[in-house]
This record gives sequence, C-alpha cells and structure tokens, in this order.
Amino acid sequence: MICNVCKTENKQERNFCSKCGNSLCWVCDCLFNNASDALFCGGCGKEKDSQSRKEQQQSSVPQLNRKQINDLTSGKILFNLGEEDVINQDDIDKIF
Repeated sequence: MICNVCKTENKQERNFCSKCGNSLCWVCDCLFNNASDALFCGGCGKEKDSQSRKEQQQSSVPQLNRKQINDLTSGKILFNLGEEDVINQDDIDKIF
C-alpha cells in the first residue's frame, strides 16, 4: 500500500505509514478497515463521505470554559468537594 502523503510503500497489513505516520485506511461504522483511497466501504457499501459528515456532526461538542475546567481538574465536580475537603484513596477507588 502506498502512502498518499510521502509515497512510501507500506506492507498491506499496516494501518499507518511507516515513514510519516499518515493513516493508510479509514474505518467504517461497520468496523471494516478500508484503504484510504476507497470511496465506498468494502464491508457494507456505505459511502466514505457519509462517514466524514457524521464525524463532523459529532465534533460539535460544546467547549468548557476556564472555570469549568478548573473545577473539574481541582476535584470539586468529580469528587463533589468543598474548599477544605481532602481527596483520599477511598474517594479515588469509588470512581475507578
């Protein structure tokens, strides 16, 4: 399989180029691995563009603001803690 970015010849079983790391395939919703230049899925026949449109729609996830990020990383939301509370191993074990 030839990489469409750097033109390196890669073994057929590779999913990423051995020289530049470019993706050599795309994975359909049906989990079939397709060559990057394939326009339709070899497993179910779905058009490649319909896959990318679905990914674009899913990428419109709302962004967190700085306060929300700080609250998440400080443990206030994740552990429901107040300012003086301390996180211990038992708290962590409850989550994982």
